[in-house]
Amino acid sequence: MPAPPFDALQAKLEMLINRQLELNWTPPALRKSLQASLDSAVQIGITMDLASPSGNAFRPAAGQPTDALSLGVGVSASAAASLSLGVSLGIGFSATASLGAQLVTGLHTAISACATLERDLVEYNAEAEAMAGTNGVMPPGRRADQGRVNRSLRGLNENLSDCQSKANAAAAGRPVSPITAELRMSRIGEWHCDLALDQETTETGKVTFQLDELDFTGTVDPEKTGMDGSRARCKVMAGNGRIRNKIDAHSYTGSTGVKVGTVVKDILKDCGEDLSDLSDGPTLDKKLSRWHVPAGTTAANALTKLAEACDGAWRMLRDGTVWFGSETWPEVEPAGTLTDENWSDGCLTLASETPNMVPGTVYQGQKIEHVTHRYGDKLRTEIRTTSPAAALSKALRGKQQEIDFSREYPCKVVTQNPDGTLQLLPDDEIMRASGLDKVPIIYGTPGQKALVANGARCHLKFAAGDPSRPFVSGWEYDPEKVTVISVLDGARSFARVGDLIQAAGPGTVVSLWPVPPAIPAPPNAAITAGMPCFISFSAVPLTLATVATAAPLFGAVAGGIEKFQG
Repeated sequence: MPAPPFDALQAKLEMLINRQLELNWTPPALRKSLQASLDSAVQIGITMDLASPSGNAFRPAAGQPTDALSLGVGVSASAAASLSLGVSLGIGFSATASLGAQLVTGLHTAISACATLERDLVEYNAEAEAMAGTNGVMPPGRRADQGRVNRSLRGLNENLSDCQSKANAAAAGRPVSPITAELRMSRIGEWHCDLALDQETTETGKVTFQLDELDFTGTVDPEKTGMDGSRARCKVMAGNGRIRNKIDAHSYTGSTGVKVGTVVKDILKDCGEDLSDLSDGPTLDKKLSRWHVPAGTTAANALTKLAEACDGAWRMLRDGTVWFGSETWPEVEPAGTLTDENWSDGCLTLASETPNMVPGTVYQGQKIEHVTHRYGDKLRTEIRTTSPAAALSKALRGKQQEIDFSREYPCKVVTQNPDGTLQLLPDDEIMRASGLDKVPIIYGTPGQKALVANGARCHLKFAAGDPSRPFVSGWEYDPEKVTVISVLDGARSFARVGDLIQAAGPGTVVSLWPVPPAIPAPPNAAITAGMPCFISFSAVPLTLATVATAAPLFGAVAGGIEKFQG
């Protein structure tokens, strides 16, 4: 049933809009827009009643087939053994709870947008009432300024659209029956399917459909649905249709590293998709020393980068869940007849008996990257060893890395850890997340170290554009933020030309001896003004016998730069 915030939203919106519709000066276009907003709110409530607590969950059944064509993905022998007994692998994760929390937040935002609309309508009505007079009818050619009302109404509609999207994702799919379908599946990424439906209304929201008794769950793309004569046509995206949504930034560090599965679940929570129970446990248990997901990246791109880092893969299965793991590349033999074989172009066409062929398998000794099923009066399956999307991704990969990780990011030092690494807060919102920790400093010369104060400014880079290899190189000049610079682990301050020298000390004998031709010395060996003399700081008094080998002047450096040590 709808959450309490929805009841408050609907009540406030109904009161606000119905009150406005009673005013004679409300123009037809505004009446239509207000009614559409109210209808949108009502539809959110209807969709929320269809919420599915388990999400797009895979439910194993004892005795079920566990081959790749039946499951839609290859699994390990141990996983297959558990599934055949009807035992869940305990890996799956449902985003429904996360989506529910996001929906509640969205509803509160929509309530705030209602308050803004109400304030703007009060100003609009005050102006309109002054123009309309006592009869409440606007004179011909006169109209109140509606600009602020239109802007606040657009803001409200954006909030309602976002709430509808989240409600759709948390809902159970509505069954539809396709007349024709074109299903495209890639080894990396989500599947999508173009459907033609024998119905007289456009399709929206989450749907389920069957192709030769194989079940699929997806969400209609709201930008690609409509009527074609008497038939509805739509494009269905796998799962909740949210894998291309942009997500928040996340940064992971720690002495023990971070599990791949932790990063995967955070990505899916943010976008609102479910993790398949068929995912590969050992891959999800792998650890990375550190990882960073920049803000504004799509969940799909974040999963792709993560998969590359752990030698894994990801794709969306028929039930709409996300599989993440290492490829097993099982050999398969789909039922059907070859109608066109051209492995030189990496493609063949199969007259299939059922559309169960999937990528990530091996057929006739070839690794399959992309599969297209065309379903209608007859079924044709196109099998490719290369994926169009994968080829494009490979071509753009260098550019994508440049956008995210091959530039410098100015940062503020939050603090320096005992091991010399830094906690950083990037200026850039894309990279910020909650900051980065354990970031090493790469110095310009070997053997150098530095202690810096909180608030020092530096530049963050990523080695080879790898998000798991951040480092600091380059500092903004601020001598007050430098605590110590040391070389070769030294602990003594460096001295400069002109720094104070401390010569001699207690017990040192200071001797003066006239320089010839002043020898012999004046009576009583008196030293007079202007007389050139030898001077010696030594424990041995200066005499005629020692003057030729007088000890030089030695001393200890008493000054220097305390912040520069070696």
